[in-house]
Amino acid sequence: MLKNNPERGLAVHTVAGAGCARASLECAVRRLDMTSRFTQRTRGARLLLLAAVGAAALGMSACSTKTEGAAKLPGPVGNPANCPWLNPHLPIARRVALIMRKMTLADEIGIVEGHGMHPYVGDIKENAALCLPRIGLEDGPNGVGDGMTGVTQLPAGAALAATFSRTLAYQYGRVIGAEQATKGSSVDLGPTVNIDRDPRWGREFESLSEDPRLAGTIAAAEIRGIQSRGTIAQVKHFDAYNQETYRNTPEDDVLVSRRALHEIYMPAFRTAIRRGQVGSMMCSYATVNGHYSCQNHYLLTDVLRRKWNFSGFVTSDWGAIHSVSAAEAGADLEEPGHRFFGRPLLQAVTGGKIPRAAVNSMVAPILHQLFRFDF
Repeated sequence: MLKNNPERGLAVHTVAGAGCARASLECAVRRLDMTSRFTQRTRGARLLLLAAVGAAALGMSACSTKTEGAAKLPGPVGNPANCPWLNPHLPIARRVALIMRKMTLADEIGIVEGHGMHPYVGDIKENAALCLPRIGLEDGPNGVGDGMTGVTQLPAGAALAATFSRTLAYQYGRVIGAEQATKGSSVDLGPTVNIDRDPRWGREFESLSEDPRLAGTIAAAEIRGIQSRGTIAQVKHFDAYNQETYRNTPEDDVLVSRRALHEIYMPAFRTAIRRGQVGSMMCSYATVNGHYSCQNHYLLTDVLRRKWNFSGFVTSDWGAIHSVSAAEAGADLEEPGHRFFGRPLLQAVTGGKIPRAAVNSMVAPILHQLFRFDF
């Protein structure tokens, strides 16, 4: 079976850098050749993206009338007079505090358990008593997917990154954000920023690049575009998800040093947070150093929350929660169902195995982002 060996990739980068330092003239010639090839490659990619984004913009008004397969646009339900947290003039933290004071444990479980998969691939169920609408989550990284009609078939993420254009990435994101909103979806499950480290990876096309800096830069611009239309972006898949072989099993165990994680596999996610202000993140199918990503305390709490100060919410990849312990590791929302974050989590809390505070910490970032984006 193929095993990930990021240290080899790291060594290649180190040797290449040293070689350039020793042979500056040779490097200069090499750069000129690369620049020439880069110009030819990116010119075609940019023309392709311009055509796709332009066509989408021209067709947006027609698309907005086609909502087959989707529910109405989300918005407050119930009686707003009984829901002071709907007041947009209050600070978001205050609004979150107000609603959480009214929430029972069952209400909170209803926020963190999934209820997919129709018409969207995932959702958070409505709670009329709290004026919370149903929240739809829908693919994806290369445009609205999963059979939704009247939407734009955008070029692959790899083609977008090949343009090296933040402007086009932003416009690409605006198309996705607008079309998701048209379909009534609140969360776009994209972009994908996993490193393209093996061409045999079946999902390489939807990701952006083998280069962490390029992937992060393009993703941040795309995220800003998606979220400019009122749709929450969900960058994915955190972390080290670079092959399909034995995915979502202990056999897909990525053995990787922390140095390689932070230098190669994590930077694009960090950039998505710091420069893209992304509202949510998806934990991956990969097992990283013996721990499922969605139950990996180091990834989801030590790095994501404490080191990077991420204030958004973490959604599992579909079926990637394997135990209620994921609630304490840092996962906030299970999709597409509620195998662990439904009744089992409720029983774990009432039985004293998991503290209520852990559930509070799961609910708060979800509510924060819903208020931030005026659900």
